[in-house]
Amino acid sequence: MSSPSKPGIKYGDRHSGVKAPTRPDEPKKGGAGGKGTWGVAGCEIKGSVTDRHDPNYDSEEDSRLYVPRPLPPIVNFKSNVQTILDEFFVSGDVDEVARALPELGQAEFHHEFVKIAVSRAMERHDRERELVSSLLPSLYPEVLSSAHIAEGFTAVLERLQDLRLDSPAAPDLLACFLARAVIDDILPPVFLSTDTADEELAKDTLEKAYGMTRGKHAAARLEQVWGPGAGQSVKRLKERIALILEEYLAHPDALQVDRAVRELHSPHFHYQVAKKAAQMAIESSKSSDRDRVNDLLAQLHKSGLVSQEHMEGGFRIVADLIGDIELDAPAARSQFVDFVAHAIRAGYLPSSFQDVAARVSTKPSGQKATSS
Repeated sequence: MSSPSKPGIKYGDRHSGVKAPTRPDEPKKGGAGGKGTWGVAGCEIKGSVTDRHDPNYDSEEDSRLYVPRPLPPIVNFKSNVQTILDEFFVSGDVDEVARALPELGQAEFHHEFVKIAVSRAMERHDRERELVSSLLPSLYPEVLSSAHIAEGFTAVLERLQDLRLDSPAAPDLLACFLARAVIDDILPPVFLSTDTADEELAKDTLEKAYGMTRGKHAAARLEQVWGPGAGQSVKRLKERIALILEEYLAHPDALQVDRAVRELHSPHFHYQVAKKAAQMAIESSKSSDRDRVNDLLAQLHKSGLVSQEHMEGGFRIVADLIGDIELDAPAARSQFVDFVAHAIRAGYLPSSFQDVAARVSTKPSGQKATSS
């Protein structure tokens, strides 16, 4: 039965402004709207269908229209680090890591590299653990700063509970990594203070690491913490650098030192030259020794052998060790402050390093200065 028309309105009249109702079986205007019909000619070339309920919907075509959001920078960085470490565990090529990591251009995430490298090595074997223990000193200070290394180890400590679920030996392994990093002069001894940890497991791990760094022959034991023969390259380099500098104090010849250090073919370890030289200078009771060391470091910096970055890295290590050094050399603290002043005047340390010297001078005896 048809609906009654309203008086005065003619449905479908072009002047009425009112469209006539369509019957359910009547096609839409243009002849393309009926259910199950083919549609108007040419509609297939008017564009893709994005309604998932449309029978003509093509999921592959829709996916081509989707533009994914870019991943956060930290996610990309972690993915690239995994690739770098995969290759490093196979090749053991330190130089390749030293090249690849800075090329990522994300130095603000370098602490994540330390965290990932140590965590992954803990899950593997002694070979990979030794590779990482040797790698970290090689990247300091040009690629990894002391802050990067400390922050990375802090991050591993914070997830130690989770790591122990997969590897019950994780606390003992991390203690070995920490103690080795202290012996290799890339982590200040003060880091092992249990005051820096909140959880009991982390405190126990720090305490164990601290115990491993004490006592006779601690350095020799830790250089082989991952097995016989491990760590020998680092140990030999440190011993060789000490012999070169001792020879220099007995027979001052800066050019001979320059040649001898270059022959080590270990530019990543040149911060050890600055560290050992500065330590020898402030431990000596002879002002002539300090003058000779100052002249030597100025010459090595001028020749380009030891960069200012390596100079700063070496001196920061001495600042961190000053509490231990002054146990055998009571004047070491004041002599370090004076020696830094000479180094700044000679041009191989920046004037900003005076801030480190100031912190050392205000530290009470027996405590270490933290590096910034």
